[in-house]
Formats: sequence, structure tokens, C-alpha cells
Amino acid sequence: MLDIMEAIRAYLLTLANLSGVHVGEVVPEGTGETYVWLNRSGETVTDELSNVYDIDGISVDVEVVSEDIDTCRLLTRAVKFWLRRYPLHSQPFQDDFGNTRTIHAFRVEDHDDNYIPKGLQDDSELHVGALSVEVMYSGVCSQAVGPGPT
Repeated sequence: MLDIMEAIRAYLLTLANLSGVHVGEVVPEGTGETYVWLNRSGETVTDELSNVYDIDGISVDVEVVSEDIDTCRLLTRAVKFWLRRYPLHSQPFQDDFGNTRTIHAFRVEDHDDNYIPKGLQDDSELHVGALSVEVMYSGVCSQAVGPGPT
């Protein structure tokens, strides 16, 4: 079973005609001139006993990189569209502890102007569309504590 980042990568690869979608801190050498780079930048874990639905989340930096500015803009809009609308809840993934989880939703926004792209291969003249993505997911709660939903 895929982990959460590989599940997102696999989904984007099925939809985009890209030379690659890469996960991790470093983009491999020899990557084509247009690609998407994903990096897990944080997480939100709810430790409340009343968290009956066991909702957690991760933050992901998504960078769409291209030599052509029009291609970069078009693919950035497409990635936003795909992530906001695809029901990834049909694709389970495995968390860091081996638990099966399902994705519920993506919150996708443009990164602010202070964001520094991290997925560039070198100092060449590439254009970057940078997105901030919050991924909300859950697993089956093994034991509900406190009052359930009414």
C-alpha cells in the first residue's frame, strides 16, 4: 500500500502529461523541463480524546516547474483543479505507523510572495507555480471516547 505522498504522486501522474512528478527533498538530475515536485512540509495531529472522527492532516508544498511560463501557469491551474475535485478517499494509504487511512479533502492555495521554491534542479531560468496544500485524512477510530455525533 502506498504512503500518502506516493498516493498523491500516483494520482497526479495519471492525469498529467508530465515528464515527472517527484516526491522528496531533491529533484533527480536529468528531470525534464516540465515537472511537478511535492514535499511534505508539516503535519497536524489531533490529540484530543473527543476526536471521534480521528481527523489529521499534512501540509504539502507543490511546485509546478516549466521553462515556458504559459505551460507553468496552465499546469498550476490544472493541478489546483485536480486536487480540489478528485475523490482520493477511494484510494487508501498507509501512515507512518502502518495504519490504513483515507484522504477526505485537499485545501489548495497559492503560496504567498515570500515563498522560496525548493524543488528547482539548478539556477536555470525556470518558472515555478507554488501551491500550499493541506491534506485532511482519517482512519478508523479504534475506540470512540466521549459523546459521539448527534
